[in-house]
Amino acid sequence: MARIQWQRFEWTCGADRFVFEVADGGLFGTLSQGPERQMTLPMVAWEGMLDSVTLARRTKNQVDRSYHDRSGARWSDPEVLRLEQGFKSGQSIAELARIHARSAIAVEHQLEKLGLWNRIERRPMSALPPFPTQAPYPDRDPADIQGAP
Repeated sequence: MARIQWQRFEWTCGADRFVFEVADGGLFGTLSQGPERQMTLPMVAWEGMLDSVTLARRTKNQVDRSYHDRSGARWSDPEVLRLEQGFKSGQSIAELARIHARSAIAVEHQLEKLGLWNRIERRPMSALPPFPTQAPYPDRDPADIQGAP
């Protein structure tokens, strides 16, 4: 693998001119902004700072891409109505999330607030079985159960 090696790098930012120079056989680097402002550090320190900046930018870009367009935005009344209509017409959670530019979790949460979705069991509320109508121990006499009156 070919390595690019340089001893001096110059750039401008607005009216300011910057120079980075490598000295002492690559052991030290000096960042200068004109003759009066200079900072010399070991190259290991400069490399560590550049690696940190690169990692921070990469992480920020990954985080930015993972959010949906409407992530964190309030649900408007018309949007909630469209969500409810879409869900009742049979659209899946994934479809609704894509349509509304939200995460599936956000869609499930909003449907739960509308009383249409059980996020714990991850299914529509209308599909939940009714409460049991029989006693918890149908084959036992209530008098035999400890603590029974």
